[in-house]
Amino acid sequence: MQCYVTQLQKSTTQSGKKRSNIWVLTINNPYGYFRDSCYGWQGCSGSLQQLRLTFPDYEAAQLYAQQHNLVVNKIATPSVAPRRRS
Repeated sequence: MQCYVTQLQKSTTQSGKKRSNIWVLTINNPYGYFRDSCYGWQGCSGSLQQLRLTFPDYEAAQLYAQQHNLVVNKIATPSVAPRRRS
């Protein structure tokens, strides 16, 4: 199965650095999606895509994925340049 690891982004209302170094591992849905015929909602037969695991660093997330036979895709976090104030 495939998974991806992202770094938790700081929210726009957050001014400090708390929880800025947390990495999140999310497993891709291996079962595929289906559309409900009555309401048109999107669903799936598994619940793995709802699973989100947090790790203190990328290496810990990668080690967990290797131990559970998951293929890791690292998604780089966009770097935001600080705004210049005059």
